Amino acid sequence: MCGTGGSSCHGGQWSAFRQWISAELLRKDREDVLSVRPDARLAFYSYPLRDGKLPGFVKDNPMNPILWDEVGDINLISMYSILGEKYLDVLDDTVKVLKKEVWACPYLTKPTS
Repeated sequence: MCGTGGSSCHGGQWSAFRQWISAELLRKDREDVLSVRPDARLAFYSYPLRDGKLPGFVKDNPMNPILWDEVGDINLISMYSILGEKYLDVLDDTVKVLKKEVWACPYLTKPTS
């Protein structure tokens, strides 16, 4: 059904719209916050990039770190399921594309094995 599967709706137009409207809403939020607190820095939570592009699952998600990078001051990037050397590679890929500060949000726990 159109609207429930994201990219399956009109060749990805629905997903692109959701990502755009989310960025526009954050832009409005930013204006409102800065009108009462001009020194505020805004951080938005999103997902890391892979090879400079959105990972597949993000295409069906309203969070687009590339669009949000234009709006916020800090990118809080989810790094929960990325371990080992791949963690550094993914973080590096993300930092190379985004212009604003990138803060990784790792999943801190003990190893399972």
